[in-house]
Amino acid sequence: MQVGCGGHVLNISAQAIFSGMGIADDPNVDDYYTKARGFPITYSPDDDPKVVDEMRIAAAELKKGGDDSEDEIIEGSTEESSSEDNDDGAVEDWVDEDEEDPTTSQAKCKRKIFSSVDKLHAIVVDIL
Repeated sequence: MQVGCGGHVLNISAQAIFSGMGIADDPNVDDYYTKARGFPITYSPDDDPKVVDEMRIAAAELKKGGDDSEDEIIEGSTEESSSEDNDDGAVEDWVDEDEEDPTTSQAKCKRKIFSSVDKLHAIVVDIL
């Protein structure tokens, strides 16, 4: 057996533990790491034929005219909003909350600058 990397060491160790429990084969006889290396480590959608077909269909639909989902009318929906339908002439007292207190907008714009010690303290307090 030839060990090539840290991942292989971890795999052999785990397989040896599982072999001792009777769950896996002996790593000296059958190394699962070498079997697993035959498969790609990450998923690539470019290699998946179903994804490639769906992307071709989507590209053709975009060239054809795009999305027609807005043309479908959902049952029970109306074109106008309910607030426009219920206008009984009442005047609302609208107050813009941001204009009432000018200090809140100033407080929102101010950002506290943390030193490296403050950042470390925040992390430690968050963990504890």
